[in-house]
Amino acid sequence: MAKDEDRIIVLRSYATVWQYEKKLYSIDSLKLWIPVAANDLLFFVVGLVLMVILSKISVFAAIPWVIRYGAIPFLIMKFFTKMKFDGKSPHKFALGYVEYRLLPEYLSKFQECNDYTEGCFQNVLYRGTEIINIIDARLQSSKGKTGKKKRRGEK
Repeated sequence: MAKDEDRIIVLRSYATVWQYEKKLYSIDSLKLWIPVAANDLLFFVVGLVLMVILSKISVFAAIPWVIRYGAIPFLIMKFFTKMKFDGKSPHKFALGYVEYRLLPEYLSKFQECNDYTEGCFQNVLYRGTEIINIIDARLQSSKGKTGKKKRRGEK
């Protein structure tokens, strides 16, 4: 525990604050034996609440209480903190999958359409002018016929 307290972390930017694991050393005035990561504690409590709710079902009530209230919440906590699907944590991956399933099957220009064969792509956008940098456009408009840049006040 002394190593964790003495370790100094240098943050070079504000964005790196969110990359470090936050640890709890005490809860209120109760000092913990070992530092506990905040995410680990959160997922353990979620697993514990889930098991309390599921213990009303006879199948889960038959499981010994040590496994039901200790091992299963611990396994839920390890699953949600260590596993990655597509580089995301499981709950974020599940939310993304549900969002994908709720979206319409065919999209055209981010709007729902029935099928691609209906001609969703008929409206073609065409730009007649060349897209240029705004600064270049201002410089071109400020130059006279001689090619010299105009000064302020000159006509």
